[in-house]
Amino acid sequence: MSIFHRGLLLGIGMLTGCNLCFAQDEADKQQQIAGHNRKAQEYLHEKRPDLALPELQALVALDPANTDAVANIGVLLFFKGDCANAMAPLRTAHEQRSGLWRVQFLLATCENRLGDMAAAQTDFENVFPHLDDPKLKFEAGTSLIQIYETADDLDKAAQLVATLRAENATN
Repeated sequence: MSIFHRGLLLGIGMLTGCNLCFAQDEADKQQQIAGHNRKAQEYLHEKRPDLALPELQALVALDPANTDAVANIGVLLFFKGDCANAMAPLRTAHEQRSGLWRVQFLLATCENRLGDMAAAQTDFENVFPHLDDPKLKFEAGTSLIQIYETADDLDKAAQLVATLRAENATN
């Protein structure tokens, strides 16, 4: 056997060994992802957000494209009262998957609370027609009215007041 053939066989053997390593690494990663996901879901079911949050963060570190985990981090941080840290995962989840209207509502609420009125206005305007929960829709509408009033856009504020009154005749 020539030196060339020996080198070729050695190279093929090394590549095969590397492929096995990568396959094992990927299988290990998938097991870790599944484990963190299982624990996070258990803690959320037990209403233990303090324990679910680190599991979700570990999950997202391994799988940043997991929109549900990213959104759940943002939601947990929001309800913990930490809008400053909730905004990034809420925005990421919103960008990863359209139609997450409640996530966009929470993002707009955080933007409003932190004083980014332009972003809050855009997000509230985008999400308002899609909210099906009357309480959330009312809250989004009243927040948007305040933003319009602050910007001295009273015509838009009046139109939205009329819309909210029509949808909430008893309020």
